Amino acid sequence: MTIFEKAAQGQLDAYNARDLEDFMKWYDEDIVAIDLDTDTILFRGKEEMKPRYAKRFENKYLHCRLKNRMVLHRTVIDHEEIIWNENQQDTFEAIAIYDVGENGLISMVRFTKGKL
Repeated sequence: MTIFEKAAQGQLDAYNARDLEDFMKWYDEDIVAIDLDTDTILFRGKEEMKPRYAKRFENKYLHCRLKNRMVLHRTVIDHEEIIWNENQQDTFEAIAIYDVGENGLISMVRFTKGKL
């Protein structure tokens, strides 16, 4: 596993454990997240990112299942299924495109999602 894939897997494992500190360590200080569906910036920097995920991690049913992963050098593309509740009624699919720096930290992530 390359350091680029390790970053994507590390943040996914921390996401599923709802471990905010471990999750945040996989991201660059200047992380940028973009919603590809609306072409808007979701957040810039860890200061904006952290409270967003702290709130999300309060959900005890939150779980992300990796359906497929592609890796090409510093780009990791994950096809994910995200579960929000015990009945899986709010389940949706997402594509996350991670740009990982040579330092092994995610510097940009782009998302697109759809309801299952």
